[in-house]
Amino acid sequence: MVVVSPMTMRFRPTGVAFVFGVLTSAWAYGAEWYVSQGGDGSTGGNWSAAYTNIQNAIDSAVNGDHINIRTGVYDRVAEIVVENKDLTIRGGYLGAGAPGDYTNTYSATVFQRSTNGDIRIFRGSCASGVLERMTFKGGRLN
Repeated sequence: MVVVSPMTMRFRPTGVAFVFGVLTSAWAYGAEWYVSQGGDGSTGGNWSAAYTNIQNAIDSAVNGDHINIRTGVYDRVAEIVVENKDLTIRGGYLGAGAPGDYTNTYSATVFQRSTNGDIRIFRGSCASGVLERMTFKGGRLN
């Protein structure tokens, strides 16, 4: 079992960049995507229209976007793949608000595979990204 949190797993390039000026919140933070087992899977734009599959949210997202995941256990058949996208992916949300309240209990959002062993559950490559408040079980991270 791999636990991502309460500490943050960050992927960062070497070097420092400074940004000057005023940024609007939409531009500075990107779009918000939602994943919930109780969503209808239509647009991923809020909790009621949330995607039910994290891969759909990842595929819809672009650099700088945030993916908010409601608490629950998400069974996975295929690996979760993030390719060349700098995303912030956070679990533990209670499913109300934008994105709303969350719990710091890392075991509140779990991605698991029913088969154990050397099967990858998550694969990511990016210059800068964040994973927080999630647990991955039944596979390996790469």
